[in-house]
Amino acid sequence: MGRFKKGGFSHKKYKSRYEKVSDAQKKRWNVPQEDHSYSTQQNRTNGALQNALRSVFTTYAENAGKLSSLGSTQPNESFNRIVASKAPKQQHYSSSGSLNYRIAACVAQKNEGNKYILDVNKNMSVSPGYFTLRLAVLRDIQHRKRKAIANTYRFKQRRRNLKSTRHQKLATREVREGVTYSSGIGLEDHLSDDIEEIPSPSLQPAYQTIEWSTTVNKIFFDIEATGLARNSHITQISATSDKGSINTYVLPKKPITPKAQEITGIKVEGSKMFCHDKEVKSVGIKEALKMFILFLAQYKKNIIIGHNIKSYDIPVLFCALNNCSIMNEFSCSILGFLDTLQLFKSLLPGLTSYSQSNLYNTVLNETYDGHDSMEDVVALSRLFHHLAPSTEAKQLSSFSFDSAARRYDHNQKTKLLLPTLTPLTEKKVITLRTANVIAASGMSFSHLRISYARDGRQGIEDVLKEEDVNGKVRVTKSKKIVDAISDFFKSLKPDA
Repeated sequence: MGRFKKGGFSHKKYKSRYEKVSDAQKKRWNVPQEDHSYSTQQNRTNGALQNALRSVFTTYAENAGKLSSLGSTQPNESFNRIVASKAPKQQHYSSSGSLNYRIAACVAQKNEGNKYILDVNKNMSVSPGYFTLRLAVLRDIQHRKRKAIANTYRFKQRRRNLKSTRHQKLATREVREGVTYSSGIGLEDHLSDDIEEIPSPSLQPAYQTIEWSTTVNKIFFDIEATGLARNSHITQISATSDKGSINTYVLPKKPITPKAQEITGIKVEGSKMFCHDKEVKSVGIKEALKMFILFLAQYKKNIIIGHNIKSYDIPVLFCALNNCSIMNEFSCSILGFLDTLQLFKSLLPGLTSYSQSNLYNTVLNETYDGHDSMEDVVALSRLFHHLAPSTEAKQLSSFSFDSAARRYDHNQKTKLLLPTLTPLTEKKVITLRTANVIAASGMSFSHLRISYARDGRQGIEDVLKEEDVNGKVRVTKSKKIVDAISDFFKSLKPDA
């Protein structure tokens, strides 16, 4: 390092020595000296160079019609694969004498097949050998078989379908992502404002069964609420097990619907609560839920059992737990749930009604005071133990807390997106069912509008027929629905 300094050599003799070695090296490798007689400007005006280039490209221009179709590149790709197998790029064969032989072997295999090895051996008066002959014949048979399969209608149809699917996925991603990831986007003078990305298809989480063992603690559970809506307020929580029970009345902040009041017999007058005209002690919803969690915490491996809890009781309960911010505390107390509606349908097929009161009357030939949650859980416990379902039947009707929580979160997101599609449902562009499917897939009205702005009708079609990870269509393939949505956005003003 001491021989060099910034800007050149520290000693003249080292500089001259380097120049001599450099010239000798150039002569040794016959590297021609660079000719700077023509500058860039001179090359542009060089008539001889222009004529030479014109003669080269004239041939291509005259045959532009033939070259435009380009044809298939498969033969070239096939030959490139053969070359890659015999002269791989990770090995330096370019300065080796074997490169020419390797390429010649590739040409021979492409033209003659694997039997070229036998011909080479015969020309060199070398016996091919049994294993060489057998392998060459086997490879040629395999090649002919692949070629025959590739020429069949079924194979070509599958190849076209795969190609169409790839193009469809690419087009859909381009519509969803916009110009954000376009080639050269960072080199443009004006950056696009269209940077919002349309979310990929959202899948509705599936319920996952839980392993049922003899050590689980069965909690029979029921609630009463202010109405049938899944965001109704709870008015009564009841639960019972072999080790204890709990029954709590809850003072709701929403008014009780007349229908619910008629069924449950619960009503509120001011700050007082009545059940069948008898005043009952009531507490706030947070205090009631904490009492229920403390009841569950006394036991281990709790499984909550209820009738039709999958579609009603659990959503109402989860809504209350989220509003009170105590979902995590509740999740630590249970393993999962079991819906007896599904269970009894599998055990007692063919009944006209699977309401709990009808099942109780059919199985036990008794009646009870229904629609009081404490009476309901006691009756359900008797019914469950009387039918004594098998472990397999109980496991098929059960589901884990985590899967129920994921399903609830997905449904909540769908409910938030659904009102944004009101402009389409009010004008009957789409049905409410289609709007539910769109919202459940994770799209809102603004996402549809962005899709139309990016690629018109094709953009709407691409996002609606996009396939999820399971190969199912995101919304629909119906051209009628695609046309209706496209016509709606076409009729809107640009600033709408």
